[in-house]
Amino acid sequence: MKILFVTSSYFPTINGVCVSIRNFKKGLEALGHEVWVLAPAHRGYCETETHVMRYPSIYNPFIKAYPIPLPVLTPKLFSFLRHNRFNIVHTHHPFYVGTFARVLSLLYRCPLVFTHHTRYDAPFSQALDNSVSKTFIRRVVDYFCHQADIVVAPSPLIASYLERRKIDINVSVVASPLSDFSQEGYTMPDAIRAIKQDQASVVCVMTNRLTREKNTRIGIEAMQYVPSQYHAVIVGDGPERKALERLAAACGVADRVHFVGAVSHEELSRFYSHADVFLFGSTTETQSMSVLEAAYFGLPIVAIDSEFSRAVIPDKVGIRTQLSPALFAQAIMRAYKNTKRISARGRAWAGEFTREKQAAAMASEYEKALAIRKCLRTGWQSWSTAHRIGLFASPHLYNPLRKDNYAISVTDINRVLQKSRAPIAGWNSWAAFGPRIDEEKILRQVDWIRGHTRDIPLEYVVIDDGWTVWGDWMMPDTKKFPAGLKSVVDRIHASGLQAGIWMAPFCARGFSHMAKQFPSWCVYDKHGLPIDAAQFHPLVRYAFSQQCSARLLDVRQDAVWNYIKQSIDFLLRTCEFDFIKLDFLFAPYFIPGIKIREASGAIRRVFSYIRQTYPNVFINACGCPLVDAIGCVDAMRVGPDVIMPYGEGKRLASSIVHAARVSTAVRVIKNRAWTRAFWLLDPDIFACRPELGIREKDLQKFRRSISECKGLVFLGDDLPALSQDLIDRYIRPLLDAQKTNV
Repeated sequence: MKILFVTSSYFPTINGVCVSIRNFKKGLEALGHEVWVLAPAHRGYCETETHVMRYPSIYNPFIKAYPIPLPVLTPKLFSFLRHNRFNIVHTHHPFYVGTFARVLSLLYRCPLVFTHHTRYDAPFSQALDNSVSKTFIRRVVDYFCHQADIVVAPSPLIASYLERRKIDINVSVVASPLSDFSQEGYTMPDAIRAIKQDQASVVCVMTNRLTREKNTRIGIEAMQYVPSQYHAVIVGDGPERKALERLAAACGVADRVHFVGAVSHEELSRFYSHADVFLFGSTTETQSMSVLEAAYFGLPIVAIDSEFSRAVIPDKVGIRTQLSPALFAQAIMRAYKNTKRISARGRAWAGEFTREKQAAAMASEYEKALAIRKCLRTGWQSWSTAHRIGLFASPHLYNPLRKDNYAISVTDINRVLQKSRAPIAGWNSWAAFGPRIDEEKILRQVDWIRGHTRDIPLEYVVIDDGWTVWGDWMMPDTKKFPAGLKSVVDRIHASGLQAGIWMAPFCARGFSHMAKQFPSWCVYDKHGLPIDAAQFHPLVRYAFSQQCSARLLDVRQDAVWNYIKQSIDFLLRTCEFDFIKLDFLFAPYFIPGIKIREASGAIRRVFSYIRQTYPNVFINACGCPLVDAIGCVDAMRVGPDVIMPYGEGKRLASSIVHAARVSTAVRVIKNRAWTRAFWLLDPDIFACRPELGIREKDLQKFRRSISECKGLVFLGDDLPALSQDLIDRYIRPLLDAQKTNV
């Protein structure tokens, strides 16, 4: 991968963000990726690092180490950006630098990743410590987070904070990596050497910028309450330094508080190596690199009890105390006495955040983003034929939330199902009979398949739409199946075959018993009219009002979810189906006001329930947002419907329609062939009876496309009525290719 880090601060500026960027850069480069850093220029600084491009900045007279970024396209920068094609743009700041990164990601048509390093609404200065400023900052940052494909939280604390913000974003937790320190051979700094002349001296080190939010004053004030051999060495600089020096004098500990000033990050290791205790006073940090580094060198950590310290610093590596100088002093003395016990634990904890591990974790997030982006370029859901919206296309082909779901975990994107599924073959009722099915028609196919097992080796018989009214999933149509579904399943099993069933879990017909009995389970618009779950084009809905409209169930209600579970239990436990085809799974996305995680979560919740409760059942997703099924299903429909049973007998019109459908399906299936890494490909049902009016060349084209999928092969004709010529010409070659794929 080629990765571009965009930041508003970088070396020679020293802070946690700069250190994190450099460590990730080195770690990713060690993995073979090419990483560039786009950072502001520093006056008089001579670049010592490769793959760093500087953009203009303005000298900052107030904080000299932090020039004001000015990301404008100079000729040199324009040439650099034009001649490099990045796969990932990763920004470490929101606001206008983040906006610049967002523009670059749009130009490169690549994912935008944003690391939310801190709580930007924290009171970093008096000027921003008011409700108006905080509200404005929150809204700006929330909006920017929504623009990013993935928001990286450097700690669980930030992930929790973002969760509480209730913004519809995709968050992944990847901690910043530890610098590649060695633990031996560091010379003692002069400041510590002067202290250590008294062998009884105890050195307490603080490494942070001297700013208000770092709360360095707690370490200085605590020196009043510890024995005289305890010294505080403060490494860092900032606008609060003079005030802190006055504080040390006022507390009478100026001779035991040593201000070292700013040092290079590499030089910090000398202070960690020769100190005895590490002090951490901040209560607003989200992930302090200094805490991790101190633990790596075996220093016991003393921290203020805060949301950060509770979430990030384990009990075994330090002591937390209240915001009181006296109590902080007691914790310092207690930590020093337990140095040996704490040191080993601290080193082990810090070892979990090595550069190699964290860089690999971040690379996995990048790969996830790229795979999802590639997937979405082929269309949003199973039937989608393009990423862009067409004028006469049905609404269900495009994501109404205009926000893609990247919230699945890396383990899902790389997941291999515990039971590896081989390509399967079977028969499906839809293309043969549409909704006009009954027990006699199904069993006639079963008997024929059983009699032709040697020549036509099929494994599954799937009962598609038509076996009940949508929504009444526990009430099969008794006119069509007088003996019930269980009786049909038993006959299928007795014939040595597997039984499959179709279901649209989020849909219900308005005249179903369920919709009449529980109208509050359905979703309505602001006028009180039911929302259509199928979301076909208005012209299609007008022409086929009964077949192409359904009510949308509100998956946010517990009662609805319990009903869906009961329906699944009825089909898979009571009736003992071995295969379930779930359809119209995009429906939750059309609930007004729903968030991406709620809609996606509803779909994945159904998959998860089936996978955990019925691990041997084959799950085939159809009409499903592709990304939401990754790692959850056995097979995925990867193209639009091809066979149109309603056109039977109208050969001329059917020939024209099917020619277009086959051409579209073949193109879409080819574009999605690579997704077989996630699931078996379901290209749709194959039917070849003359009544459909499909031309010979279209049949052969579609047959070849199905064979190339190396996935599901389902026949869709009334098999006993097929001539031997059609079987020899189409069915046998299709199944022979399937045997080769197995």
